[in-house]
Amino acid sequence: MFCVDLPALESELTVHPDADNLDLDARELADVHAVVTLVRTGDRISVTVDVAATATLTCDRTDVRFTQPIAGAYHALLVEAGQDAPDHDEVIILEKFQKTIDLTHMIRDTLLLAIPTRKIAPGAENLDIPTVFGGEVAVDSRWDALQALLAATC
Repeated sequence: MFCVDLPALESELTVHPDADNLDLDARELADVHAVVTLVRTGDRISVTVDVAATATLTCDRTDVRFTQPIAGAYHALLVEAGQDAPDHDEVIILEKFQKTIDLTHMIRDTLLLAIPTRKIAPGAENLDIPTVFGGEVAVDSRWDALQALLAATC
């Protein structure tokens, strides 16, 4: 769990959580750092989490392991319970006397979404993708009559 204190007005801090503390594989993600900005406006707090890390990926084309920097941002609005809150996915309801917030899910989800869907190693971008596998297969000669019939009807 990774918690920070809620600010009186505004605060910014840089954190370096371990991948293990985020329930992520430390062999897959390293050098995780996040810049957390909290800005209080009245009874609401705006949260911005900018996350970056180095990901170890497996190339989809060559099956070779490589590292790549990844980054992403998460924005949320914290609102006290009982207050009017906009109907939005990134609204987090705070308990009446809550003084800290857990950022674990924000950092973890941002990192997971920053991992590219297509993982292509440097230098593998222009490689041909094989579409035929195995050797040439002899066609059964019994299909010749059907091929001739098909050619005659077209």
